[in-house]
Amino acid sequence: MNTLLTTTIYQTEDSQLNQHFMVNEDTVEHYFEAITPSGIFIDDNFLIGNIYMLKATEGLLDCIK
Repeated sequence: MNTLLTTTIYQTEDSQLNQHFMVNEDTVEHYFEAITPSGIFIDDNFLIGNIYMLKATEGLLDCIK
């Protein structure tokens, strides 16, 4: 039986970054899904996951300024 687990990593008014885990018996696969005004992007590597870190850093820099 396949099971899909979804976690929202980052969300704003117009964009969202989700991480999906597909569990199939003894196999676990994951991929990232970025929903933006420009479209939906799906990637299975770490690059798209770094969007969260960039956005979190923007918030910190705004507080420091």
